[in-house]
Amino acid sequence: MLPDMSFDELEAVKFAGSRVTYARPTSIHHWQLRDLISPADNEYEFYCVHDQRIYKYNAKTRESSVVSSLDFSANSMTCSLGYIAAGGTHGELEVRELSSNTVRFKGAVGTTVNNALHIAAHSNGEVRLFVCCNDNSIKVFRLPDMQNVTTVRCPCPINYTALSPDSSTLVAVGDCHPTYLYHTTPTGAGCRQGGGGAARGCVTGQT
Repeated sequence: MLPDMSFDELEAVKFAGSRVTYARPTSIHHWQLRDLISPADNEYEFYCVHDQRIYKYNAKTRESSVVSSLDFSANSMTCSLGYIAAGGTHGELEVRELSSNTVRFKGAVGTTVNNALHIAAHSNGEVRLFVCCNDNSIKVFRLPDMQNVTTVRCPCPINYTALSPDSSTLVAVGDCHPTYLYHTTPTGAGCRQGGGGAARGCVTGQT
């Protein structure tokens, strides 16, 4: 959220610089889901999906390299905190640790579409993977061992979720109109009323 600013200050804010186009093809395998580009942990590289492969593209050298060859057509992908993950239309999921190029998980976490993926650090220092599923759930896994920490049940299919920087709040949006805010607590149960018409959400397990 932007701090309190005057109109003149807001007019001076720039959210993006000049636009640059790179000749790096990507593939879209679902008519709605297009979360298939993710920045790397440095300013020069990003990851993208093309066919059944994940590529790393270096904007300085303008060279691409294959990071992973998948067994499925990915419709969601994310990269953060040293891990890259891709999800498919029938619950498929692959998680790779980039430093060692080790596949930490390769299988299925359900039978429905993995709409989106999010990797974030929990307040206890653990890295968590959030999988937004079309079965009205957000499945939360601990990395790198992929232990299922909890499953958050939602009123509708969730298309994206993100953990706040202080790991106190999980926000989720989906096929229904409200924006859901889930308040994480040490006991694993909490509710928070969101502003702007957001609905109340309850976490049934520690996230």
